[in-house]
Amino acid sequence: AIQARIARNLASIDVLLGSLRCQLSTLDDLVKSQFVEMFGDPKSNPHGWDIGTIETIAANLDAKRVPITQSDREEGPYPYYGATGAVDSVSGYIFDERLLLVSEDGANLLARTYPIAFSIFGKTWVNNHAHVLKVQNEETQVFLEKLINMMDISEFITGSTQPKLTQKKLNQIPVMLPPMSLQRQFAEFVARVDKLGFGIWLACKSLHEPITHFYHQI
Repeated sequence: AIQARIARNLASIDVLLGSLRCQLSTLDDLVKSQFVEMFGDPKSNPHGWDIGTIETIAANLDAKRVPITQSDREEGPYPYYGATGAVDSVSGYIFDERLLLVSEDGANLLARTYPIAFSIFGKTWVNNHAHVLKVQNEETQVFLEKLINMMDISEFITGSTQPKLTQKKLNQIPVMLPPMSLQRQFAEFVARVDKLGFGIWLACKSLHEPITHFYHQI
């Protein structure tokens, strides 16, 4: 009887979580749609924006990365980032600023199951599986993050069994350079969407609390 009651409650929560995940996916599609509407397709560049490379708009800070083996990590409050996001929390940090990380290796470079570019803030530690970029300004970082995640960069990736995006290849990736006024408008739009997404994320998080409670009941 207890199992049946918990199963019914979990089923209801699963339905709600599915709906919230769908909303998050819709927000992601909305940002992509807005990007294309404002800037055009990244590959064809229909508006004829100037073309640069990643190294022309971002400084590479890879030399400051320090990997820590799992056995040597001391638990702490600072996120420890790898190729696809935070993989642990550690007691120290090597960066304390707004940065853009881009996956350096791993199957996700080709599979694109997760974003290959993502922003980090504040005190953080980054290992050698993610490139570290310091972009000229916040608006351009938002633009570049979405651009990289929408682009097909397979021609810059080496290795078949272990895909890799070297620093040299990353720096060579061409990027369109629309006016700063448009980049600023796009960044403001993304900020509004992110605010909605954060609210949905909090709702998802709150739904996991009763799940934990139900398992404690067992």
